[in-house]
Amino acid sequence: MKNFVQRQQSQIQGVLSGFDRLRLRGSLALLQSEGGVVSWLGKVGLKPRRF
Repeated sequence: MKNFVQRQQSQIQGVLSGFDRLRLRGSLALLQSEGGVVSWLGKVGLKPRRF
C-alpha cells in the first residue's frame, strides 16, 4: 500500500486507515440526482459547473 501511495502521491488528497474494515453509516440519497448534487455543492460553498 505504501508503494502505491508513494507512486500516486501527486493525485492523492488523503488516506483513510483503520482496522480490518471501515463501517460507514448514513445516506447519500441527496446525491442520487443531478439536482441533489448541485444543491449539495451549493451548501458546501462550491459553484457547480454545467457541462
